[in-house]
Parts: sequence; structure tokens; C-alpha cells
Amino acid sequence: PSYSSAQKLTLSGANAQEAFGSAVAISGDRLIAGAPMAELFEAQGPGRAAVFAKNGASFAQIQDIQAP
Repeated sequence: PSYSSAQKLTLSGANAQEAFGSAVAISGDRLIAGAPMAELFEAQGPGRAAVFAKNGASFAQIQDIQAP
């Protein structure tokens, strides 16, 4: 099969060093993408993830998951 890019997902407030999208899981109309190098208090933190939900033909971020 052939695949093409339909949408570029971004994590609000993320920068390139956070490695957003290096881990992705999809189930039904939900997608979770990780940013394992996310920083917490200006030092390397435990990472973060974002949950996206399909809305029509595109995905929208519905939750930002961060360590407490």
C-alpha cells in the first residue's frame, strides 16, 4: 500500500528537542503521541504526551499529559 501525509500534528508549547512523535499509538479515532524529552522546570523531565481525537477528516489535540 501507499501512504501520504494528511496532517502534521504538533504538541502545543513543544520544541524540536522534545522529540514529539517518536512514540505513537492509534486506537479507533484516538491517537496518543509522546514527547519523551520534554523538559520540566528547565531540566530534562519525565516527558509528556498528547491525546488527539479525530474530528471529521482531521485530528485535534484534546489532552496534554504531564507527570505530576
